[in-house]
Amino acid sequence: MRKFWLKSLAFSLGLLAPAAYAGEPSSPTAAVSLDRPIAVTTANAKTAAVTVPAPAPVVQMQRPVAVGAAGQPGPLPIVDRQVRQSDFETPNTSAQPTYRGQMPDAIIAKPLPVGPGPMNPNVALHTWRPADEPASPEVAPAPTKVTTTPTLTTTPVLSGIPDDCNSSFLSRCLHPFLGDDCSCPSAACPSVDCGADCGGRCLGGRIYGSAEYLLWWYKGQAVPPLVTSGTLSQTTPGALGSPGTTVLFGGRDMENGSHSGGRFFLGYWLCDDHALGLEGGYFFTGPGVTNFSATSGGTPILTRPFINAATGAETTELVAGPGVLAGTVSVQTRSSLWGAEANLRSNVYSGCYNTLDLLAGFRTIGLDEDVIIQERLNVLTGTGGAFNIVDHFQTRNRFYGGQIGADWVHTCGRWDFDLKTKLGIGETQQMVRISGSDVITDPVNGVRTFNGGLLAQPSNIGNFTRNRFAFAPEVGFTVGYHVTEHFRLFAGYNFLYLSSVVRPAEQIDRTVNVNQIAPPIAGGPARPAFTFHSSDFWAQGVTAGIEYRW
Repeated sequence: MRKFWLKSLAFSLGLLAPAAYAGEPSSPTAAVSLDRPIAVTTANAKTAAVTVPAPAPVVQMQRPVAVGAAGQPGPLPIVDRQVRQSDFETPNTSAQPTYRGQMPDAIIAKPLPVGPGPMNPNVALHTWRPADEPASPEVAPAPTKVTTTPTLTTTPVLSGIPDDCNSSFLSRCLHPFLGDDCSCPSAACPSVDCGADCGGRCLGGRIYGSAEYLLWWYKGQAVPPLVTSGTLSQTTPGALGSPGTTVLFGGRDMENGSHSGGRFFLGYWLCDDHALGLEGGYFFTGPGVTNFSATSGGTPILTRPFINAATGAETTELVAGPGVLAGTVSVQTRSSLWGAEANLRSNVYSGCYNTLDLLAGFRTIGLDEDVIIQERLNVLTGTGGAFNIVDHFQTRNRFYGGQIGADWVHTCGRWDFDLKTKLGIGETQQMVRISGSDVITDPVNGVRTFNGGLLAQPSNIGNFTRNRFAFAPEVGFTVGYHVTEHFRLFAGYNFLYLSSVVRPAEQIDRTVNVNQIAPPIAGGPARPAFTFHSSDFWAQGVTAGIEYRW
């Protein structure tokens, strides 16, 4: 019993001792440190000084801060003097992720466990920063706005766009090539924030129009030998295949040089979001003309070659020969191209860097060409006389068909890259007109006019028409620069193809029944004859123009 009483008394004294200690008055700043022993140095006559190192303190305790004071209406706020909060900061110009965290003594933010994000995914997370001034022990520190000014190592490309969107040409153009980064506003339209809805292209108004200059070249047409030169030593001067004959015009694919023209487009979006619209366009190239002319007083010899239908041999018609004829022969070729289209345009994808529109509509293309051969001859023997001979071969091609296409635009700062592809499917109405005349003037019979020249005779003179299935693909690529949100300059390349057309020089039949040459006589085969000869056609070249949206 006595042992139990002694144990209870010891236990009670153990509980009272800490309570008595806690009740002693203390300063708010007083603290108790529990440290390992301080290093001790000892020395005597027999041994050298020995230093016993002690590790740094591992625990440091501070007394709690008082929560009330005399004369105060209520308790003071609890303030941790080591960690203080600053105002929130949203560094919109930073390309790095931002974390929420407390930073009492660090420069880099400390991430907290992942929690619910902000409602708007484009708003950066808040950041805690150290306070600029030490906090008072009595009053909580006032929020301080922390602002930072990013230092750029690259030159901004476009004012009004965040600096991280202007990092470099490659990062702006290639990184979003297949996907859009909607943290940047529209590069071509800095006042539009595509980050809000990812509808990043500069929409502008509903109406748009463009005008451009065309410098195109055409595929050449196969022109037979039309003018030759020969010598007196030949059995038939100027005949094809005979030694000494020189072809002066024809005998190869002939082009008409470059063709200048223009193209115009006008469109209207049916709604403000540019989801659906109508557009129409027209283009033309001016007539490309090739002129050839040769004149002789008799020497050198000028001739026009053909095949004699009766014998099947190469022969010639004399234009100029010594003491017989003096004359001039000229050949002119003309080509012009034009077209019109009307499309329904639908936007199927619109992002900050890429847009894709699909097209469907109707188009027509016209190709008009001529080959004109003319002779003016003066007789040098007898009573004289004159001949004026004309052969005219004319073709007209009209393509009519439906059209589908796509228009893809990739934007990079103020620059954009536009690729258009179209495919027209329909038919080509092919028309050939052949005419000729021979006006003979002599002192005896006066002026007489005959139907037919040399290669155009009554056997092939006339108008001929047929329809053929055809397709007309077109590809165009342009590079554009947005001077303003509404005004754009561009230049590029264009290729247009027609699968089936008729060309005038290819409708020429070189086999001639000489009995039909004026003045005609009866007999002989009906040659030259007409047969449709079709081929393909292309036009290609450079373009440059302006576009305006309002």
